[in-house]
Amino acid sequence: MDNDGILYHLAATATVHPTQGRVTTVAIAAGADAASVILKDGGASGTTKITLKAPAGETAFISFRGANFATDIHATITGTAPAVMVEVV
Repeated sequence: MDNDGILYHLAATATVHPTQGRVTTVAIAAGADAASVILKDGGASGTTKITLKAPAGETAFISFRGANFATDIHATITGTAPAVMVEVV
């Protein structure tokens, strides 16, 4: 596997990446109220691997060596008009 990542931009709950992958960066920008993104391995009812929250009008960001997802990567997003970015390698 090379080091080139894929950046996904999301505004609503969805499957981020349809196959296995490693998440190395997650960012969320909250709108008018607090927002959160929960990344799960194995679809909407899968195992929670990463949770990131941001207060209203603020941004939260995490970048690290990565969390491996064996099946797929699903994002559950809450809040009014949040913007989410997920990097998968």
